[in-house]
Amino acid sequence: MAHVTANRVEHENWPDTICEVVWQDKQFSWTFLIKDQTPKNKKLWDQALVIARDVMIGNTEDPTEGAVFYHANWVNPSWAKKKSLTVSKVIGVHIFYTWDGTWPK
Repeated sequence: MAHVTANRVEHENWPDTICEVVWQDKQFSWTFLIKDQTPKNKKLWDQALVIARDVMIGNTEDPTEGAVFYHANWVNPSWAKKKSLTVSKVIGVHIFYTWDGTWPK
C-alpha cells in the first residue's frame, strides 16, 4: 500500500500529500472500516514505519510498477472493471492497477 499511496500523491487525479491521499473518503477500507486506528503490535508498527520511511525517501523500487489501485483477489470491486485500468502486477493475493486518468462512463 505504501507505493500505491506514493503513486497517488504523484498522480494528477489525487491530492498532493500522503495524509490527504490516505484519508480521502473511502479510498482505503481500513480508514473507514476500522474504528480504532491505534497500533496493536509494536513490532509490526515499527516495521511499517521503516517501510513508509523507505518509500518516502525513494529507498525502494516500486514492486507495483506504478499502480494507483489495488485489491485482494477474493474481492471483486466494481471499479476494477473500468476499461482505463490496467493490471500492472499481481503480488501474492493482491492485484495492482495503473490508471491513465480517465474514467469511462
